[in-house]
Amino acid sequence: METNEIPINDVNIPNYEEIERKAYNSIRGTHIHFLTTVINLSQKTSLFNRTPNERDIRTTFPTIRYKPIFKETKQIDNAYCKALAFLFEEYQNPISVWENWKDNSITPINKNQSTKLDPAITEEIWKYGISKSDIHNLENNPNKTDFDVLEINEVLTILNLGLDRNVQIPSQVDTILIPKDPTKPIQIIDYKTGKEMDNIEYVNKVQAFLMSASIYYNMIDRRNKINWNLSEWDGTHTDKDIDLPNFKKKSLLHPMKFNCSIDGDILIEDLRQISQSIEFYYFNPINGKKIKVDYMSIAKNSLFKISELGDFYFYNRKKLKAKNHPNFLTPRFAPERVLQQDKFDNSMGYTGTQMSFI
Repeated sequence: METNEIPINDVNIPNYEEIERKAYNSIRGTHIHFLTTVINLSQKTSLFNRTPNERDIRTTFPTIRYKPIFKETKQIDNAYCKALAFLFEEYQNPISVWENWKDNSITPINKNQSTKLDPAITEEIWKYGISKSDIHNLENNPNKTDFDVLEINEVLTILNLGLDRNVQIPSQVDTILIPKDPTKPIQIIDYKTGKEMDNIEYVNKVQAFLMSASIYYNMIDRRNKINWNLSEWDGTHTDKDIDLPNFKKKSLLHPMKFNCSIDGDILIEDLRQISQSIEFYYFNPINGKKIKVDYMSIAKNSLFKISELGDFYFYNRKKLKAKNHPNFLTPRFAPERVLQQDKFDNSMGYTGTQMSFI
């Protein structure tokens, strides 16, 4: 007898254990990257006998776009960077800055939005997502300071790629290192602390290729627009309050935009130049292991696959519009908690609940 019941095996029941494991790995990576960044930044400015200021932080995070929780925060220019600068001035030590960044982070959820992982579990992972041994290793193994390299972090880029159909490819790049010497390649650093370091799969190479192409077209012509303010004399005299290397721009109050368009045929013609100009690395800051990812071997093939995927989504777009609840939401730093403590409302945290599956 036929029924309208859906067999239990056909119901997509989330694997909560797997979701929790991914949440832990993702959140641990977020902590490690931020802590590594503030340690490196603090080490650089300490050579000038000062803590990082607002301009240093905007230079380090050039594309940060903070969406205020309170409407009053919209009146504060550069709230994210102002809050971090305040924490550096208040606590001096990068470990303390990281701890306050962590403790002043929340996960706002839109009204009636649900996540698959219980928000209380996410909060617990966020609170204890990095071990004391990790902190010790990062604190005692900082990167070597090099004022002939511009380091920028958490960089958002957009590549509009013209294939059979236009494809927009956003990338969130952990770290980009741009050498002063134009003959040296730009390095993309993707932080990894798990098995990805030893098991680089096809999809990882595709991601490396697309990020590298995006950085090439967005950055290559900006190299001559970098202020290399530091001379050898500056680097050995700590009484000068000078800027770290930075992009020339009219104002540091507003985030930079890295958005470009390129035709697929031109990208194919530029592949060799891209590979010579942009190197992609996985880096584990805990143990210092660094591995170069070879993306050239899959570059052309991946473009054909991306074009096919574009066609697939175009022809099936109505079927693919089903609502997709996120597995979990990573907490984010809330400058309001630092800059407007008297106005901050703790109820602005989780307003959603875990999804229920029967």
